[in-house]
Amino acid sequence: MGFGKDEVSGSYKVVRMLFDFNDFEILDVNTGEWRKLTPAPYKVEATRKSACVNGSIYWLDFKHRFKILASDLHTEEFRDVSALPPSRYTPAAQIVNLEDRLAFSDTGFGPEWLLEIWSMDAQEETWTMTYFITLTIVISPIYWKRWFTPIAVSKQGNIFLHDSEKRLFKYYPYTDN
Repeated sequence: MGFGKDEVSGSYKVVRMLFDFNDFEILDVNTGEWRKLTPAPYKVEATRKSACVNGSIYWLDFKHRFKILASDLHTEEFRDVSALPPSRYTPAAQIVNLEDRLAFSDTGFGPEWLLEIWSMDAQEETWTMTYFITLTIVISPIYWKRWFTPIAVSKQGNIFLHDSEKRLFKYYPYTDN
């Protein structure tokens, strides 16, 4: 499922995945009508959250292969995001809208417990690591089975996160805590 705004028409639209996982329908909230979309080029995971950024809805597919699928809400067409962030790609990986940019976050478990956040330049489809957070500063490593989702960046540059236990955290990148 995805929800977002068509940047050209201003209409809000809902995209839902049908049982087959690569068949989709779209609802224009203004008209109240569902229409079937051209099938997506590949299946994506229905259990992962989508992210809407600049008039497109994005889905991360980690189960079948690591890919990012995008649906333009104006043209109502799918496309594959060809450039991918150079990350570890753990099952905790997710995509979010962070400061009106598509962001990829991944909580890494291993010798270091950390959170990588990559942001995509939409025009060039290139990725830049915007944050690298050592999570032992945020919470004890005995909770290594948790993952973190970035939700906002304050005007001061601090990052708000929530973990898989739905607890809210604020990270201060300038003091690294």
